Amino acid sequence: MRKNIFKALGKKPVLALVVGAVVFSSAFGFAATLGVSGQTLGAGNSAVSSCAASVTTAYSVAYDSTIPGYKVSGVTVTGTLTSCSGKSLTVDLVNSSNTSLISMTHTITAGEATGGSVSLTPGSSVNAGNVANVHAVVSG
Repeated sequence: MRKNIFKALGKKPVLALVVGAVVFSSAFGFAATLGVSGQTLGAGNSAVSSCAASVTTAYSVAYDSTIPGYKVSGVTVTGTLTSCSGKSLTVDLVNSSNTSLISMTHTITAGEATGGSVSLTPGSSVNAGNVANVHAVVSG
């Protein structure tokens, strides 16, 4: 009875299984050759080193009669920045929709890295009431 089932099905299911196995194994082989590092994009995962284990941010406010209201007068980034000298710090003040209100970029000096604190002053008025979060990124 088994012969009759295989004879009725013919060679099509066997051929489909063989083709499927070849396609799957070649796709898996190609994916295994993708490289991963902290500097390139690929498939997989890799640890990306950082010059600071963690940083905290805070901003100060001052009254501005042109708003009228309180504006962000300064942003301070603190942390263990010892290894971050010469690297670029980007700070973004964002609203509740995570849209950037202002972005500030600064190169961390040796003194700031040793002291563990960087203070930035926004170049334009940002209404403090619109700030929902502060994002800080050290790169380079």
